[in-house]
Amino acid sequence: MAKAYDHLFKLLLIGDSGVGKTCLIIRFAEDNFNNTYISTIGIDFKIRTVDIEGKKIKLQVWDTAGQERFKTITTAYYRGAMGIILVYDITDEKSFENIQNWMKSIKENASAGVQRLLLGNKCDMEAKRRVRKERADRLAREHGIRFFETSAKSSTNVDEVRHTRACPPLPETAVRPPPSPPSCSHQSLLSPTGFQLPGPGHLAQVRRPEIGEWVVLD
Repeated sequence: MAKAYDHLFKLLLIGDSGVGKTCLIIRFAEDNFNNTYISTIGIDFKIRTVDIEGKKIKLQVWDTAGQERFKTITTAYYRGAMGIILVYDITDEKSFENIQNWMKSIKENASAGVQRLLLGNKCDMEAKRRVRKERADRLAREHGIRFFETSAKSSTNVDEVRHTRACPPLPETAVRPPPSPPSCSHQSLLSPTGFQLPGPGHLAQVRRPEIGEWVVLD
């Protein structure tokens, strides 16, 4: 049977709670928007397969909780990421100020040279704007990364993100699909023995801190 994709990329979204990370991922993966806000507990992910440079790329886009109490869980996923997308809310000054803290977290926990991208979300709410676009653009230039303003609600710039440097160049960083691993039972995200896993049919790399290694699940 032919492979369903040529390469697998793992992307991670980080930022304060409530900035719209989950809505962005749902818009990107499912082209849908849900007005109901439910805070992410720990970590979750969606998958979308796209065509880039004539290759089928499976994007694993990981959604992380923004609350401090989940920091130990979420930072465990930084090192395996090929691209990290930092998200703030243009109507929330504090979420923008905290981008510097998220940058520091990347430096401390992610692999050297990981691709980064800055997103100012909720740009459809211009009347409530608290962060000028020029400020974010200046911050992005200081860190040598790309910057977009997005709206999960209106889909503004959401699809364009996959064409930026948040997606690593194919020759250097693409990984081949791993072999089929042994089956594994689902466990609670907050249990001492593991993380809640996605349903059948999804491919995931899950950090198991108690055994100190990555486990590939199918």
